[in-house]
Amino acid sequence: MKIAKYNNLQDLPDNYSAWKQSKPLSLFGQPNWYDLLHKHIVKHDEQLIYYCVLNKNDHIEAVFPLVKSPNGVSSGYTLKSLANFYTMEYEPFFISKARNCRKALKVFSKYLATEEQTWTSLEFFPIDQDKLINIYLKQELSQYFTLSSSLCHKNWTYHNTDENFKEYIAFSPSRIKDIRRKERRLVKNYSVKFVMWIDDTDIEKCIQDYLIVYHGSWKDEEQYPDFIPDLILLCAGEKTLRLGILYINDVPTAAQFNIFHDKTTLIYKLCYDEKYKTLSAGAILSFKMMECAFDQDKSTKIDYGCGDDKYKKEWMNHCQERMTLTIYNNNLRGRYASLMQSLKARIKHLITPNKHREN
Repeated sequence: MKIAKYNNLQDLPDNYSAWKQSKPLSLFGQPNWYDLLHKHIVKHDEQLIYYCVLNKNDHIEAVFPLVKSPNGVSSGYTLKSLANFYTMEYEPFFISKARNCRKALKVFSKYLATEEQTWTSLEFFPIDQDKLINIYLKQELSQYFTLSSSLCHKNWTYHNTDENFKEYIAFSPSRIKDIRRKERRLVKNYSVKFVMWIDDTDIEKCIQDYLIVYHGSWKDEEQYPDFIPDLILLCAGEKTLRLGILYINDVPTAAQFNIFHDKTTLIYKLCYDEKYKTLSAGAILSFKMMECAFDQDKSTKIDYGCGDDKYKKEWMNHCQERMTLTIYNNNLRGRYASLMQSLKARIKHLITPNKHREN
């Protein structure tokens, strides 16, 4: 096996098309997702590189989508996942996880140690460190480099054991049960309409009304303003879109952007116009979207995305951790970066009260 590097997906070897057609289990490992990130988040001084492990027939065995960034005023560069806060989980792609993934990881690790030596650090994030592939990744890289792990984000999920929405609500906290009463009160006093988009029918109105709600909400302006509209279009084309909007007197007041993929409902974005906060528009919409996830899509897992917010715990039943795995090169800059990270971690540990430390 050997390593080849490409800057565009279109340049990958022919058997890449098998990947493109295979619908990976992870939403965040699909080619269209990488294209979207490439378009929006890669800065002008950065370079996207697909590190590909090829077999003796020059067919792809593994792909590591990474971003190369300059080290400020110093020479050298850092590598990091093609990912950011929009990514719930990053995972390198393997043609055959069972057969050749360990061998591909050996080749990739050795290449970084012997062939490409001017990088300072490499960050994989956010990853599930308990997955077998990531365990292998750490084992192979640790033979050459110093590694450290830190919490990237937490997220709450609900694992559905064949429940319908009525059964789910029966065991929910009283605050969630009370949303039904708030909905009845809202309907009694206002004209209320709930619309959910699942494909590209009238998609322009969907995006327009979503943005109206978002701009009237408490949320900060998006760092990449066109990313979410493009993601909505992408999901609409693949019919994985579940975007619900609650209208009060024909005014869009709350919006929730879900993605349904591989029997999983991912709650991606939720916002409401603050002028309607007292009417509980956001909570009512979440209630209706959760009902759709249970009774229409029959989701086996509902994922509330990144964040350890208190309100998410009321809806979900399981907390997951996503980690950042940092690999430091053995050159001078890499050893210095590793030392500085170690010192920062010790200082943080000393000044952080015990009750606030991560377990």
